[in-house]
Amino acid sequence: MFALFNTWLFVFTAFAPTYLVEADHYSAGDMGIIMAAVGLGSFFWGFLVPMISDKLGRKPTLIIFSFIACLCPIVFLFIHASIAIMVLIGFITAVGQGCIPLLGFIIISESVPARLAASVGGMVQGGGELVGGALMPLIAGILADHIGLTAPLWIASIGSFIAAFIAIGLIETAPIKKVKQQVNSHQVTQLMEE
Repeated sequence: MFALFNTWLFVFTAFAPTYLVEADHYSAGDMGIIMAAVGLGSFFWGFLVPMISDKLGRKPTLIIFSFIACLCPIVFLFIHASIAIMVLIGFITAVGQGCIPLLGFIIISESVPARLAASVGGMVQGGGELVGGALMPLIAGILADHIGLTAPLWIASIGSFIAAFIAIGLIETAPIKKVKQQVNSHQVTQLMEE
């Protein structure tokens, strides 16, 4: 999933500026404003999404925000609006950035023994960066040359879309949810004993 989100992030941020200028005919200055909003949204959501996952749980948060993140490249493909609307859309749909800390750090540290967290985290991040940050942008560039500038944006969208479906199969790791599950199972056990 980390590789899929790196695909979403790196392919989108590498090719969206070119798409906005060459295919959608925004000026370079307007494109810069739109992409700055995406960057600001990434910063904002990078804090907010993990905070939401502390309350809602890791699994539902990943499912919801992965599906929303897949809209970001699609919106850029199909909506040509004023700069203000594109800035708002770019800011809101940059939520995928908030899933990256969940996948690269938080869930790992909650899923493995503490003594293995750094090693497992390094493997996940290394593999995710290699696939999503190096290989997929290369493939997206080749497809952009042969198919057109829409191909990389579709690749970015598909990355977070697949991640959303994988998230459905995750086991919840949020401490607050695990405690609630333990309390509920304990209550069920007590009722059965009575």
